[in-house]
Amino acid sequence: MLIAAPAAAQVTTSAIRGTVTSVDDGLPLVGAEVVLLHMRSGNEKTVLTNDSGNFAFTGLRIGGPYQATTQALGFVTAVDKDIFLTAGRTRDLRVGLRLAEEVINIVDQMAPRNLSAKTVVSASSITELPSIARDPRT
Repeated sequence: MLIAAPAAAQVTTSAIRGTVTSVDDGLPLVGAEVVLLHMRSGNEKTVLTNDSGNFAFTGLRIGGPYQATTQALGFVTAVDKDIFLTAGRTRDLRVGLRLAEEVINIVDQMAPRNLSAKTVVSASSITELPSIARDPRT
C-alpha cells in the first residue's frame, strides 16, 4: 500500500517591505521613491510609498547584496547597503529621512556708487570759460 504525502512547494524568492517616515516629526512620507538595486546583477526595481508611507518589493531573488535608495522632495536621500534576503522570508526595512537644509548666501555684487555731487572740469574747459581776464577766480 502506498501513501502519498502532500508535496510542499519550494520557495525560491523573498520580499522586502517597509515604511518611510520623517525623522524630524515621525510622520509617514507619501510618494517617497524607493529604488532597490541587486548589486551583483544590476537589476533595479522602483516603488513609491503609499498614503501610510509603506512600500513593498516582492518576488526578489534570495541572497544579495541589495542596496535601497530612498528619496523624497525636500529630504536628504538615504542609502541602505548590504541587504541580504532569505528564501521565503520578508525583510522589514524602516527608513527615516531628514529634512534637507539649504543655505542661501546673499552677496552684494554691485559696484559701490558715490552719491556725492561733484563735477570734474578740465584745464581746457576752464580756459574756454567766458571771462574778461581769463582768470576763473575773478
